[in-house]
Amino acid sequence: MHLFGCKFKFLLENDMWRKNFDNPTWSMVTVFQLLTQEDWNYVLYNAMAASTAWSAIYFIVTIILGKNLFLNVLVSIVLHNFQALVSAFCSLLMVHF
Repeated sequence: MHLFGCKFKFLLENDMWRKNFDNPTWSMVTVFQLLTQEDWNYVLYNAMAASTAWSAIYFIVTIILGKNLFLNVLVSIVLHNFQALVSAFCSLLMVHF
């Protein structure tokens, strides 16, 4: 938020005004947009126009680290639920036999 806050002052088309880092709410929405890669290139272009071309490094690092973090969390949740299901099923089988 401190890197790009209140710097996107362009005449933007349609809903581009929402893709900014002006407050914590829109910052989180914009970072989520980066991680889902939905129109993230427009945010990148606006950041590069508002600051320097080095801001692309922030976006690349955010996407790479965020994708890996969310993937690892998702896989751990799935594995935890699968193990809980298997252990519950095994304990259910032991009770009936």
